[in-house]
Amino acid sequence: MTSASRSALGFDPTIHVCNTLCSSTAHDPDDLPEGVGAMPIGAIDWVTDDVGEAYWIMANLWKSRGLFSCGTVCYCSQDKNKREYVLKDCWVDADIIEQEVNFLRAVDGVPNVVQLVKYWDIEYCGHIDSTSKIRDHVRDHLPASLIFTNKIHRRMLLTPCGLPLTNFKSVPELVNVFLDLVVAHKTMTTQRGVLHGDLSPNNLIIYKGKEQQICVEW
Repeated sequence: MTSASRSALGFDPTIHVCNTLCSSTAHDPDDLPEGVGAMPIGAIDWVTDDVGEAYWIMANLWKSRGLFSCGTVCYCSQDKNKREYVLKDCWVDADIIEQEVNFLRAVDGVPNVVQLVKYWDIEYCGHIDSTSKIRDHVRDHLPASLIFTNKIHRRMLLTPCGLPLTNFKSVPELVNVFLDLVVAHKTMTTQRGVLHGDLSPNNLIIYKGKEQQICVEW
């Protein structure tokens, strides 16, 4: 186990994860994204998008823990200009691959709702990363599955970047957050005809910009 590759152990090979022996001073420049001389201070990981642009992961915000889910992980990330985003890493059912993107486009500009900056499907070993490819080497040895669904590995860049709902500092702050949520939900339903069907503490973040507000993730 200790000598196995990280991908063989189940780690995502499409994201660079730093450990205690891996720091900005320890990195060989050839290992960093193209055109980058050193990691920014505070960065713990990085990913590149479909055109080679690097996004530095500054903190882990939230990750799902279910066995049957999208395997979602949300990070606080920065681009080369130090603009902050939520980087959402997830595995999306291939049959509804564009559903979240379409929802976000439909509510673009609604106050207190995150905005989609860009998204891309991740390529690995020359093809789009998906659960069907992960099973390739054992597919012929498995019984037919009635519950298997093919999921596509996708990353989404959202703005603004906030904190999990559980990070509220006081009861008045939490009440204000829910008031902003009500306003956002009313606007989505009455002006855009969109009903959010999965509201939960996991889909809400607190953002402190000019005023306290709530941002809804899909």
